[in-house]
Amino acid sequence: MGPSLTENDRKYVCVNCGKEVKSLFKKYSASVLKLTDCENCHSVADKYVEYDVVIIIIDLVLLQKVAYRHILFNVDFKNFWKLSVIILLMEAYSELMRSSSEQHAKNSDDKPFLNEFEEMADFLFYKLSLSVALKTTCFIVVLYFLTQVYCKMLKKNPIDFITVWKSLTISSFGLFLLLPSLIWDTSIQEVHLCVVSLYTTLSQLLAYTAMCDCPKLWSIVAIFCAYYCKTFCLDFFDMLLLMLKNI
Repeated sequence: MGPSLTENDRKYVCVNCGKEVKSLFKKYSASVLKLTDCENCHSVADKYVEYDVVIIIIDLVLLQKVAYRHILFNVDFKNFWKLSVIILLMEAYSELMRSSSEQHAKNSDDKPFLNEFEEMADFLFYKLSLSVALKTTCFIVVLYFLTQVYCKMLKKNPIDFITVWKSLTISSFGLFLLLPSLIWDTSIQEVHLCVVSLYTTLSQLLAYTAMCDCPKLWSIVAIFCAYYCKTFCLDFFDMLLLMLKNI
């Protein structure tokens, strides 16, 4: 995962100031590279060119804006859709565990939890996967629309849909923090879920700010508007399922 050497017309950005640069490095030989300095801030345009992937991931976890700019603009990361699918399935499975735990807590009999889980798991998992996919799609579409409006108002270069999708996928890696509860516990605590949701939201705000190079206030407005539409989409989906069930 790194910058392509054959794409001469590709646009890169400085990870420090977000301004466009012509190249990230100059290659003198197979083992000698000289990193390019940004003409705007006079710093190294992208220090992560020489860094290992593990260090980049650590900086992403630590919510470093420069790491987000590197991944979004200076890396040929074409298989991000696989990460998107993994996050979708994990979110659906966490919702399944929460639903099954809540239903188990309501029952007063001594029926084993695993038997009850197996009875409801198949259909409910498909339903939750579809629900999460619709919510995510709605979130991305609304955010893409708001981004286009923002770029048009400020006469900036438009940001394509793939970049918006990539930014939301990468910034949603905080959902992996649900894994400890899914592996070592039979339920997901509300406090744990709130912490994961807060961290994921902060990551999305930072990624959106890095992507659009916009003020934090606009990032908050755009993200929370998209969250509101995502919630409305979920309510509409539940209502549609209820109508189909009553037919």
